[in-house]
Amino acid sequence: MAVLEKMDIDLNWLNGRLEAFARYRQENEEEYQELERSNKDHLIGFLGSVFATLKIEPKRSKQELYELMIKRPSELKAVGALQLLLGGGFASAVREDFAVFLDNIDLEEFITLFALLFDEEKDVRERFREFRKIVNDTYVKLYEEGQFSSRKTIKPTFPAALAAIFLAGCRPEKYCFYKATEYIQFVEGLGITTPSVVEERYALFVDISLFIKDYAEKEGYPIWDLVDVHNLMFMFSESEQTEEEREDLEDGSTLEFEQSVYEYIESQGFIFPPTVITDYLISLITKPFVILSGISGTGKTKLAQLVADYVTKEDQSRLAFVPVRPDWTDNSSLLGFYNTITERYEVTPLLELLLKARENPGQAYFVILDEMNLAKVEHYFSDFLSVLESRRVLANGKIKQEKISLHNHSGEVTYYDFEGKEREIPSKLGVPANVFFTGTVNVDETTYMFSPKVLDRANTIEFNQVYLEERSFEQVESLVLNDHLDLNELLVKATLPNLSHFKMLKEEPAKYYRLLVEINSKLEKYILHFGYRVANEIAAFMLNVQKYCQGNEEKLDLAFDLQINQKILPKFNGNIAKLQRPLEELGEMVAGAFLESERKIKRMLWQLEEQGFTSFIE
Repeated sequence: MAVLEKMDIDLNWLNGRLEAFARYRQENEEEYQELERSNKDHLIGFLGSVFATLKIEPKRSKQELYELMIKRPSELKAVGALQLLLGGGFASAVREDFAVFLDNIDLEEFITLFALLFDEEKDVRERFREFRKIVNDTYVKLYEEGQFSSRKTIKPTFPAALAAIFLAGCRPEKYCFYKATEYIQFVEGLGITTPSVVEERYALFVDISLFIKDYAEKEGYPIWDLVDVHNLMFMFSESEQTEEEREDLEDGSTLEFEQSVYEYIESQGFIFPPTVITDYLISLITKPFVILSGISGTGKTKLAQLVADYVTKEDQSRLAFVPVRPDWTDNSSLLGFYNTITERYEVTPLLELLLKARENPGQAYFVILDEMNLAKVEHYFSDFLSVLESRRVLANGKIKQEKISLHNHSGEVTYYDFEGKEREIPSKLGVPANVFFTGTVNVDETTYMFSPKVLDRANTIEFNQVYLEERSFEQVESLVLNDHLDLNELLVKATLPNLSHFKMLKEEPAKYYRLLVEINSKLEKYILHFGYRVANEIAAFMLNVQKYCQGNEEKLDLAFDLQINQKILPKFNGNIAKLQRPLEELGEMVAGAFLESERKIKRMLWQLEEQGFTSFIE
C-alpha cells in the first residue's frame, strides 16, 4: 500500500461512511449476514477448495470450476454470488464463455494459467493483465473455430471482474472483488482519482480495500475482512448517497518554454492581434467554455488549435478536434453509446480524451467543436452545458458537479485505447476540470442561431476584422500576458467564478464594480439585465487580467471593454422596438471610454435601422 502514502485520503469522509455502515449492522446484523455475506462467503469457500487442489488434483480442480460455470445445481448458492458480482443478467454469458474455454484447454494449460494468476512474486497488475490476455487470445481462436454458441455474433471477452473473483477465492485476506462503478464512486469520495486502465484500477482497489480494513479495525468499526469492505462500498453506491466527484488538483510538472505563446503562433506562420490571443487565454482560464464567432476564414479554429499545441507542447493526445455534423440530435456523437447488438461500447475520441484527462489532473486537455452551430447546440451539447454550470467549489477547495450518464449496463463495460490498454467506461462521468472547450461559429443560411442560454454560458469572442495588408500591432494598445507564465498550470489551477470574485472587484478596482452595477441597473427596466453568473464571470475575468497581464489601469479598461462585448451584448437579440432604446442608452454609457463595445453597439444600431432586427452574432 505504498501508493496510498502519497495520497491525501479524506478520513473525515471515510469515518462518515464507516459510522453509517456500523449503524446499519447494529440494527440489521442478522439480515446483513444472510443477504450480504452468506452467498459471498460460500463462493469464496468453494473457490478456495477448487484452487487448493490445483497442484495435487488439477483434474478435479478444473472440473469443479467448470461445473460452477455451467451452474451446477448443488452449488446454486455460489452461483448466485457469482451472478451478483459479475453484474446480474450479464453474468450468464460470462460463465458460459469461460465454460467453453475450460472445456477446450488441456490440464497442463489450466495449471499454467492459474499458476500465473496466483504467482505472488509478480506484481498483481502484470499477472492480472497476462491472465486476461491469454484467456482473450484463446477466446478469439475458439470463436473463429465456431466453439461458442451460435447465438454469439461477436467475439466474447473475459471480464476483469471474474479474474478478481478468482484472486479473492484463492487469497480472500489479500485480494478484493471488482465492482468498477461502485468502487469508483467510493474511492473518489475518499479524494482519490481512479485510473481508467483496468489493471491499474484493480491494483488501486486492492490497496484501498486493505487500507480500509486495517483502518476500520484500528478505529473499532465492524469491518472484519475484505467482504465487509466490498459491502461497505457497494451498499454506499446502492443507497444513492453519491458524494461529489473529487478532482485531484496536484501540482503538474513545471514547464519551461523557450517561446512565448505569441512568438510560437507567429513561428507557425499566423499573426493574430496580441489582444485576441490574450483574450482567448484569459477567457479559458476564467471559464472552460469559449465561443469564437465570425466570418469564415478568419482563423478561429486555427487560433484554438495553435493555443492547444502550445500548451500541450504539441501532444495531440490532449486535443480532440470534433467537426460538428448537421444531423446531430443527441450526445451520442460526442460520447458514444452502448451498442446492445454488438454488446460493446462505441467509443468516440472525445470520450477517450475525457477518460484520459481524469487520470491526469495536472495536464490541460482541449476540445474544439468546429462549426458548432451546424446542428442545434442544445440538442447535442446540453448535457455538457448543464454539467459545467453545476460545478461549485466546496469549502475544502474541491469541485462538486453533476455527472453525464453514459450507459446503464449492469456489467463491466470496457474498451481498448489506441495504446492497446483496456480501459473502463463508467456508467456516469463528470467532465474533468482540466478539460477546456472551444466552439467555432460561422453564421449563414446553413447554421442555427445560438440561444441566449448558450451565449450566457460562455465568453463569445468575435473574429470579423480582416487585415489583407500587412499591419503592425505594436502601436495598438494591446492586452499582453506577463512573461514566463506556465499556461498549463494557470489553466488546471484556475478557480471557478464565484461570488468572492465579485466582492473582490468591489474592493479593488472599485471603478469597474460601480460601472457593472450601473449598466445592470440601466438594462433592468428593459428586462435585459444579467444574472449573478455573468457578474461573477466578468469579475473573475477582470481579476485574472489584473493578475496575469502587463500594464496598469489601461489594461483593466481594455479588459472591461472586452467583457461588455463578450458577456453583456450577446444577450441583445431582437427587433427595433425591443432593442433600440436600451442599445442607445448603453452606447451613451460606453462612448469614448470603451471603444470596442462602442463600435459593436453602433454596428447593432445600424442593423436595427437597416433591417429592423439585430443580434450579437452576425
